[in-house]
Amino acid sequence: IAHKVVPKNSYKKNVRTLIMSSKSGDTTKVSFDFLSDIKHAIVIDLSHMGIDNVPDSICEVNRLRLLNLSGNPFLKLPNLFGQLTGLETLKLENCDRLKQWPKDMKNVVTLRHLLISVWLLENLPLEFSKFVNLEMLYVFIVGKSNKSYGTEHLKDQDMLRGSICMVNLENVRSHDAMEASLHMKPFLDEVEFVWNAAFPDWLNTLPKLSVIHLMGCTKNSVLNDLGILQHLESLVIEDMHMLDIVSSRFSGLLCMESLKILKTKKMTTWGMFVVSDDRRFPNLLIHEINNCHMLKELPMLTGKKLECLTILQCPNILSSP
Repeated sequence: IAHKVVPKNSYKKNVRTLIMSSKSGDTTKVSFDFLSDIKHAIVIDLSHMGIDNVPDSICEVNRLRLLNLSGNPFLKLPNLFGQLTGLETLKLENCDRLKQWPKDMKNVVTLRHLLISVWLLENLPLEFSKFVNLEMLYVFIVGKSNKSYGTEHLKDQDMLRGSICMVNLENVRSHDAMEASLHMKPFLDEVEFVWNAAFPDWLNTLPKLSVIHLMGCTKNSVLNDLGILQHLESLVIEDMHMLDIVSSRFSGLLCMESLKILKTKKMTTWGMFVVSDDRRFPNLLIHEINNCHMLKELPMLTGKKLECLTILQCPNILSSP
């Protein structure tokens, strides 16, 4: 159904799929009053329609399975949104003015896909822990009130798959991080952590992590003990301006046998990598140092298995071990 074209009265009751689009961006003459008449609709796509107030009538379409409201400038969803008890997919991507969730969503337990972009949202729905059928969740927002919006509310979402980005991790306490049970979700392939302060001390409580990319951690002057992550295969340290010395402390007292890739990039103050010997990283295959202007000496990591050593834009490196 194209822009400004709505079903005629005689056909409204038979509509199962409604897709409206606005290529011109002119949606001022569109009325959504007819939504209450298409109660048998299963799919409604009103993305990029310039909707600044989601009509309450959409909550009367109680057979709805997929609702796409992406790219609209509304501030909130209707308070009656909890009536959509059969909803399985909710798309709210690039809704950059969305600030709050409906007060009651506890009955939307059939939700399998919740696709949102983080702009002004500060938390997920209060009843998030009841969405135990979730399979796809792009973003998990940790609220400032851990009791209501903490990572422990992820513990029962065992069907999550693919990748997930967890933001505002500065609000997480160590024991709450453990309760999220990320290591018990067999279909989850990738987890991205985003925080606004020093990276959390509970990072090493995720023993099965295989890839870590630390980027833009501008408040960190030391690296955590990552040696406990015995499955870690790839470590990228990038754009950490407060870090001037990397010592063997970051590997702890353990040998990081699984580490195969180590990359350091854009480390503007990093001048020294102090590691006593290459036995801490016996299986390192790829080592890249890029744009580290203050570094004067290569670290002692060039073990027997090293296959690729890349040095770019490091003009002060004068010697190697």
